[in-house]
Amino acid sequence: MKEVITISVGQCGLQLGVAFWKAMALEHGLTPSGEKDPNAPLPPSGFFYRDQDNRFVPRAVLVDLESRVLNKYRGHIDQYYNHDNVIDGTYYHKESDDDNPGGGAGNNWAQGYQKAPRVRNALGESILDIVDREVRLAEHVDGFIVIHSVAGGTGSGVGSWLIEQLREVYPMKVIQTISVLPQRGAGVSDTTVQPYNTVLTMKRLLKYSDAAMVLDNNKLQAIVSEKADSSDEHGIGNDIVVKALLAWTAPLRFPGSHCTSLPELVATLVVSPRLNLLVPALSPIRAKALRKSTVQNLMRQLTDRSHQLAPSADPRRTISHATIMLGGVGPTARAEARAAIAQQTAAAGPVGYVGWTVPSWPVVMPDSPGPMRGVYMTCTTGAADMLEALEADLRKLYRRGAFLNQYRGLLEFTETEVDGKGVLTVPEIDDAVHELELAVKEYRAARSSDYLSSL
Repeated sequence: MKEVITISVGQCGLQLGVAFWKAMALEHGLTPSGEKDPNAPLPPSGFFYRDQDNRFVPRAVLVDLESRVLNKYRGHIDQYYNHDNVIDGTYYHKESDDDNPGGGAGNNWAQGYQKAPRVRNALGESILDIVDREVRLAEHVDGFIVIHSVAGGTGSGVGSWLIEQLREVYPMKVIQTISVLPQRGAGVSDTTVQPYNTVLTMKRLLKYSDAAMVLDNNKLQAIVSEKADSSDEHGIGNDIVVKALLAWTAPLRFPGSHCTSLPELVATLVVSPRLNLLVPALSPIRAKALRKSTVQNLMRQLTDRSHQLAPSADPRRTISHATIMLGGVGPTARAEARAAIAQQTAAAGPVGYVGWTVPSWPVVMPDSPGPMRGVYMTCTTGAADMLEALEADLRKLYRRGAFLNQYRGLLEFTETEVDGKGVLTVPEIDDAVHELELAVKEYRAARSSDYLSSL
């Protein structure tokens, strides 16, 4: 089995990453300290390695520019992870005696981006040093999964820098991200520069990642309020995302018919490197619904837009999609899945393909334990609407220069004249907006049946 290295960045990335690895330990019969249940099969070597104490250790890196969030999990981290793979903002490479680069990223993309190459672990290793060590200790790394948010300072800034560096240093490895989009609307965020952070990060996802699974906080909160059975909305939202990640990575961790490597899994959905944004749907969402799951109900729920974890307008213009179904493996389940696909396609249900793609609906069924559940991943031309909404949020601020002073001394500023007035611009932001505009244009063009010839 080829290896995958997971890198969690920033508060959101750490919360999701720690929850993901805890849940994965349970699926593979491991204790919170990495000890194996003697009756359980060996955990997948692609995600774990065995240390000198015979414990199974995640192939994971945890990064934050401050220690507050990591300290919440310190006991668990020291037991379960390789603590040399943890960067908590305590140590930096100082460029001068007067240099004091500590204090986190301050919810500022530029702060995170500029501090990223200088932050160290207790051994003095940089983020890339740690990643390189993990790559060298593995037999053949297939790629990286980066878990982060695009709104705050560390997840966006350090995440952006990391994705750029991974692409440069490991050009032949797959880079997939789990990227959480911010809540939008008045009064939902205390990060005034959130639209700038988001667009600056989206530029890197579009240019340097092979696939970006996008999750939207607005959509997650809507799902939680409608479907959850608990008042712990934040915890329930994280649990929903973790279930989607477990299902997405299940073909890499359990025996299955195909898509047993990260490159194969990504290639199933990303038919063009310019169309790399993926939207997941999860079913069932409520735990008590598990008892009622059948193959037909599962397939029907997965293609219901209410189960999508990010907005994706234009659902009938599908570029590619795939279902990963767990807990229902066997000839009967496979036949029922094929019948459900035929029924939904014949009824011209929620799936309608763009004219240039080859209609195909892969269903991957890893031999995983537990009740029936699944994730449905789609790439659609509706991504254009999502990107346009993010750009519109930025332009509301940018056209009047709002909050740009928070990037003073961190990014280059220029002044141009428009209608006889001096207008302040930031080339880095202009370039990111341009990248979003190119992506919107690409997704719009993908609606045309002659898209391939236009390339």
